[in-house]
Amino acid sequence: MFNVGSLLSQVNSSSKNVDGNKTAVIFKDKKFTYYQLNSLSNRLANKFLELGIQKGDRIAALLYNCAEYWEVYFACAKIGAILVPLNFRLAPPELEFALKDSDPRILVFGEPFRKMVRELEPRLSGVKYYFRLLGAGETTDLFTEDLQHLDYERLYEAKENEPEAEINLEDDLFIMYTSGTTGRPKGAVWTHSNSLWFSVSQIISLSFKAEDITLLSGPMYHVGSLQDMSMPTFHMVGTCVLLPSRGANSLTVLQLMEHERVTKALLFPIMLYDILALRNLNEYDLSSLKTVFTGGEPVPIASIRRFQEQFPRVDLVQLYGLTEGGGIATGCLPEYAVEKAGSAGKPILNVDLKISDDAGTALEPGGIGEVLVKSPAVSKGYWRRPDANAEIFVKGWCRTGDLGRLDKDGFLYLEGRKKDMIISGAENIYPAEIENVLFQHPKIHDAAVIGVPDARWGEAVVAVIVTKPGESISPTEVIEHCKGNLAGYKKPRHVVFIDSLPRTPSQKVQKYILRDRFKNLGES
Repeated sequence: MFNVGSLLSQVNSSSKNVDGNKTAVIFKDKKFTYYQLNSLSNRLANKFLELGIQKGDRIAALLYNCAEYWEVYFACAKIGAILVPLNFRLAPPELEFALKDSDPRILVFGEPFRKMVRELEPRLSGVKYYFRLLGAGETTDLFTEDLQHLDYERLYEAKENEPEAEINLEDDLFIMYTSGTTGRPKGAVWTHSNSLWFSVSQIISLSFKAEDITLLSGPMYHVGSLQDMSMPTFHMVGTCVLLPSRGANSLTVLQLMEHERVTKALLFPIMLYDILALRNLNEYDLSSLKTVFTGGEPVPIASIRRFQEQFPRVDLVQLYGLTEGGGIATGCLPEYAVEKAGSAGKPILNVDLKISDDAGTALEPGGIGEVLVKSPAVSKGYWRRPDANAEIFVKGWCRTGDLGRLDKDGFLYLEGRKKDMIISGAENIYPAEIENVLFQHPKIHDAAVIGVPDARWGEAVVAVIVTKPGESISPTEVIEHCKGNLAGYKKPRHVVFIDSLPRTPSQKVQKYILRDRFKNLGES
């Protein structure tokens, strides 16, 4: 049965669908060909089987981005184990929750997390084996191997033949804990079918080819790197370049794109803003770059225009999607970048989308309501959360919690999170509209709009601003700028300045943190 592991197994097939000598993964100075990645994944898979791992067992990974992540991912896929990519930014109690909730048999962790893992171990009764991965230059004398604690290299001890396992398309592939913006994370379950459908949809809608060299800039515990861009690249036998989790900034991103001759890159909006703010941007040879994908939040029109001016030969494709909703749901393709600037685009292949009111009734073009998506890539549901499943997955549709509207041509425009909508003086105010105006000011680098309690108006609009380096701007100037571009009731009543906006790993602004921080502003 064809499954995600088969993407590598084809290197040994008689039809030779995969060029095994081609580079599959690049991470720092480490490069794996497809032959090597398949061989290493087989060794891990067979070792897992020797340790008693069965189909459906979970294997958790607490790792910074590294080439070995793909070994673990494909090893799990080949034997029907379920990968649990863990967010390394979580605090110990949050990690403990995810580990207890997913209940893995094996935990693969990086040396930087050894102390944390040791502290959690007494409360993780389900974990049978711990494998520690040393990064380049990392050494320790404090780790002693025993029956349960082993170095990662021990996983290579098994044979490299294809493991014997029967994996079906509907078998679970991974559990990804959503970073979310409120509350405890929920584990979205993806099957092999979800992943492969999503991969094919990206290949056709976003034009992936065998010659592509794709930069993955997000953490591997996020769908933006584990599935977005990576799987279609592997499917087409291209090359994935993985950005390190530590020490990366706008300069290292540019250097990596130049050195590896990247053709496609996934860059979150805040990364785009940082790159566009560089004064020496023209010093880098990015002639190989063809497409930049971005998503996580709407990119302001002013930033889109700045990108197009700086990179006239590079396509900027704004994407929209979510982990539960099958990754990417919509894309604004290059031919519409100017005409539909500010739009998240239209549904990609195999995705259906509608805007609905609270009763689930589809709204006419122009009406603002909740965005619902349906596709064969939509998650089968949350791990052990029937209550949440009943709320989010309704009659084949995934409720996103995002507000949006469709124009007459079917293009999606996002208006923010449903819970972020501000009601002031009985008027509905959508933060995205105000944020777009704020980004048009030449001194503003980043911005978020929230509502805070107000005795008179119900809620008051607050603009939270990050200025560009070396720039300053007064609250009055911000309000006047908005006043000239928005209806009076939409302009901010309060303006605050901070060094940076709190964001999730997928670079979505955590507005609940801002609302809590500035909740008393409405009292002034």
